[in-house]
Amino acid sequence: MTRQKKLSIRAVAAKLVGGKPLAHKLREDGSLAVIGPDGRKFRFTVEQVGAARAPEGSAETKQDAKAG
Repeated sequence: MTRQKKLSIRAVAAKLVGGKPLAHKLREDGSLAVIGPDGRKFRFTVEQVGAARAPEGSAETKQDAKAG
C-alpha cells in the first residue's frame, strides 16, 4: 500500500470554501478560520479540517462516509 500525501492547509481552506481563500489561519486548537473568496468568514472544526485534509479514498474519508 502506498502512502498518500495529505493536503496543505491552504488547499484545505480552498476545498472547504469552494475557491481561493483571501486569508486563512490554523488555530492552536486545530480549528481553521478562513475568509472566503466572497469576503465571508468561516470557522471549521478540527473534525471538518481533518476530513477535508485526508486524501480522497483514504480510510479517514471512507469512515466519514459511513458515519454520515
